[in-house]
Amino acid sequence: NALGEEVVETIDVTHPKLSSGTVRAKVAADITGFWDLAKENLSVLLTPLPALLSKQPAAMSHRDDRKMRCGSAQEFRKIWFECQTCEEPSMSDQSRVQKGAAGAAELGHNSAVLDEKRQTMYHNNKNRVFVRAIAGEYNVKEELTRLRSVPRVRKASEIPFVDGPACFSRHFVEPKDGITQTFHMHLEEYAPGAKSQKHGHVNEAAFYILDGTGYEIHDGVRYDWKAGDIAIVHNNCVHQHFNADPKKPARALVIKTKPMYLFLNMLFQKTVEERPLELPPGAEGFTAREQDENFNHPKEGY
Repeated sequence: NALGEEVVETIDVTHPKLSSGTVRAKVAADITGFWDLAKENLSVLLTPLPALLSKQPAAMSHRDDRKMRCGSAQEFRKIWFECQTCEEPSMSDQSRVQKGAAGAAELGHNSAVLDEKRQTMYHNNKNRVFVRAIAGEYNVKEELTRLRSVPRVRKASEIPFVDGPACFSRHFVEPKDGITQTFHMHLEEYAPGAKSQKHGHVNEAAFYILDGTGYEIHDGVRYDWKAGDIAIVHNNCVHQHFNADPKKPARALVIKTKPMYLFLNMLFQKTVEERPLELPPGAEGFTAREQDENFNHPKEGY
């Protein structure tokens, strides 16, 4: 009991929101169960934000477990995201699970072929340039001269798709290209019935849906979209993109200010579930469409 009171008093001071409602009631009703939660998660809640990236509690990846122990999963999730760790629990609700590609466990993490594929994925690149370096004399004359000499039009057809086989990306412009420094623009192509990786980051992003039908899952909430819509990923949101059509691909043009956020030291981002390494059933043989058409003008003319 003394230990329980100490835990409650500590939480009252550091996170007052945890002292109200069902969470505090849970402490009083079942101190043993709460202490199990506290041992795993309290140290994280009291840790300075920069240190949170290097150590994430395994227990926080299970929504059912967290809900059972805490009593109010929504309240705990809100406080967890106030810490900006972008660690979102795995969904246990079957209505939020997209059937299709096999999960990581089914694919077999020990498969040499899949491990090799995993290492080639864009998001697994350990040398990715998020913000390019700018060095030189104070007036940065050389950098200004270089920028003015860079071509202002890039040929999309000359930029290859990366990743696959279910989700492809064509990175039109990002800081490593030496043109932009504050935004990143890319094209996403989803195979029939495919889904993207599940992840979270501090920066915003906008997805202009070029074709297809699908939906988003943002912090457990579903948002449907179709060609012509704009899907907005807000700050500190754990999200995933789904192609709802089992027969046709979908694609979106994405623009985001990730480089600027990272330049400002807003470094909290994490992958919760990697991109599928195999095609979903029914999409065998799918490849990204390399060529774009002028969709804004009718083929029959005006």
